[in-house]
Amino acid sequence: MSACPIRGILWDLDGVLSDTQSIHSRCESLVLAEVGIAIPPETIGKDFSGSTDRPLFTEIYRRHGRAITPEELDGLIERKRNLIFKILGEEGVPWVPGAQALLTSFAQGGFPMAIASSSTLEFVRFITDRLGITPHFKSITSGHEVPRSKPEPAIFLLAAQRIDVPPAECLVVEDAALGLLAAKRAGIRSLALWPKEKTPPDATRVVHSFVGLDAQKVLGLF
Repeated sequence: MSACPIRGILWDLDGVLSDTQSIHSRCESLVLAEVGIAIPPETIGKDFSGSTDRPLFTEIYRRHGRAITPEELDGLIERKRNLIFKILGEEGVPWVPGAQALLTSFAQGGFPMAIASSSTLEFVRFITDRLGITPHFKSITSGHEVPRSKPEPAIFLLAAQRIDVPPAECLVVEDAALGLLAAKRAGIRSLALWPKEKTPPDATRVVHSFVGLDAQKVLGLF
């Protein structure tokens, strides 16, 4: 990786800033159960974290020996959308521990920042508005804006372009293997938020918690 200074920060959202990844998996498990496919949220989270809805549902159908029509796929996506907004509206949007202070530290340091999430723009804006952090970001980029989302690099390359920082001078903050692979393919250094008990990911640097971290400490890792 390049030794260029880091000047721009590209954040994943679910599981990095908002503690919502498990809610995605929960909703996906529930809507799949409606069509007779039993798959635990934990399995979905393990196998598909960082994926957009269309490839996720298509692959789960394939694994269960079923084809899915475009109409069925649209229906699953719409039911998941309605359910996740209902749950977050009732339960609120939780922060990943330590993420608020870390994000604020980078914002106070004047770093241009973007969200680069596989979720829809509608969902990302809902989350960032609820957390009160939308003004921190120069750009919000969705995996639905590129032909192929993570693990392909296009989402991060587009996000870097939108904040006008070369990829070699950006840092991706991620918690999913697909996102970390996308960052590597984009030639962008990565900071992985990763559980101690899991096999270390293919990331430039790994931390097990954001608690106690600020921009200076993170940059010191690189």
